[in-house]
Amino acid sequence: MNYVSRSIHWLIPEEASPCDIFLYFRGKYVAGIAHTSPISFEFLEKIQKAKYLFIYIKSDDATLWDRWIASRYAAFAGPIDEQKREQQDRSSLKRAEFLSYIQKTIQLKNQNDPILLKAWTSSLESIQTAIKHPLLHWYFQQFHEPPDLFHHSARVMASISLFSSLNDIFDPREVEDILTAALIHELQGDPTDAQNMVASSATLETIEKHKRTAPKQVLELIQKQDELCSGKGFPNNLKAISLPMSVKIFSLFNHYDHYRLRQSGTRRARHEAVKALMEKRKNDFDETLWPLFWQFIEQQVELLS
Repeated sequence: MNYVSRSIHWLIPEEASPCDIFLYFRGKYVAGIAHTSPISFEFLEKIQKAKYLFIYIKSDDATLWDRWIASRYAAFAGPIDEQKREQQDRSSLKRAEFLSYIQKTIQLKNQNDPILLKAWTSSLESIQTAIKHPLLHWYFQQFHEPPDLFHHSARVMASISLFSSLNDIFDPREVEDILTAALIHELQGDPTDAQNMVASSATLETIEKHKRTAPKQVLELIQKQDELCSGKGFPNNLKAISLPMSVKIFSLFNHYDHYRLRQSGTRRARHEAVKALMEKRKNDFDETLWPLFWQFIEQQVELLS
C-alpha cells in the first residue's frame, strides 16, 4: 500500500476526517484517525509534541482529500497553487491553535453541572462555526500577532460565547456576528494599552486598508464597542437606550480582560483588583447584566491565563 504525505495544518479539531490518517513512526505507518472519525485535540497535541510536519494518507485517497479541502475552502476550489496552499495551511494552523488555546484557558468550576456543560458544548460549536467562515481566512493568515493580542481576542470571544449560551441571549445569527466582532475587534496594538486609544477606529482602518470585507452588523458592533451605558464612551457618547445588548455584553467582557492584563499577582488577586476598578465605573455598564456577569466570572468559570 502506497502512502502520500499531507500537511498537518489542514487538520482542525472536531472535524470529521475525510479518510484514514496515518503517522510515520519508526519506519512504519501507524493508524492515527479513522475515516469519518473526529480529529481530536488529543491527536493534534500528540503530533505537535512529536514535531510532525506531515501526516500520511493512502495514495488512493489523495483525490478524496483534495476534494475535501476544496469543499471546505470554496474560494480555493480546483487546483491549488503553492502560494494559496501555504496561506490556507497557515490559516488552518492558527484556527487549530485558537481552539486549543480556548480549551486550555477557560475551565468550568463545576464539571458536573449539566447546564454548564451543555452551554460549554454549545458555545464551542458556535465558536467553531464563526471561525470557519471564509470571511475570516484573512484574519487567521495575517492578524494574529502579537500573541497577547491573539489570546485577548480568544478569551473575550469564548467568554461571550459561553455567557450568551448560558443565558440564552442571542439567536444563532446574532451569536456569529458578535463572536466575529469580538475576534477582530483589535487588529493592531498592545491590548494592555488599547483603552488609551479608539481601538475600534484602528480596527476599521486596518480592515479598509487591506480591503477586507465584513458583514454590516459586525462592523457596527466594532464601531460601537467603545460606547458606554453612561454616555461617556466614544466616539458618539451613546447612552444605554441606544446600545444593543451585544455591545453591552461585549463592553463588560472586553473591559474585564483589558484590566486583568494590567494586573500582577495570583489569579485571585488580579480578579479582586479588576473588580474594584470596575465597581468604580459601575454606571458605565448595563445594570441588568452586572449581577449575571459577576456570577459568571466568580462562580461558573475560571480563566487560567
